[in-house]
Amino acid sequence: MRDALKGDVQIKDDQQNMAKSGFELMLITAVATSIDSLVVGVSLAFLEVNIWLAAALIGSATMIMVTLGLYLGNRLGRRFGRVAMFVGGVVLLMIGTTILVSHLMSAS
Repeated sequence: MRDALKGDVQIKDDQQNMAKSGFELMLITAVATSIDSLVVGVSLAFLEVNIWLAAALIGSATMIMVTLGLYLGNRLGRRFGRVAMFVGGVVLLMIGTTILVSHLMSAS
């Protein structure tokens, strides 16, 4: 009986740790996104771009993609869980590597 009660406490502790980890993950993601936005903003400052049009287009595209990502992430996350997170990370790494290589090739 005592072990059964301890198991229930362990489950609650695990749920609290997962919630804390989720918050920390969102915080790290928010900081990384903010750094990315800062770099884009500085880059646009050096280009001759209509800043209001650029901001409207970037904001609209971001809203659409975030909404789509939340919807798909919710549905796929329930079904695939950790595998989906791993695949998403690999896709982001591939996109970043492709962009880096293309910029390095065009610079030389």
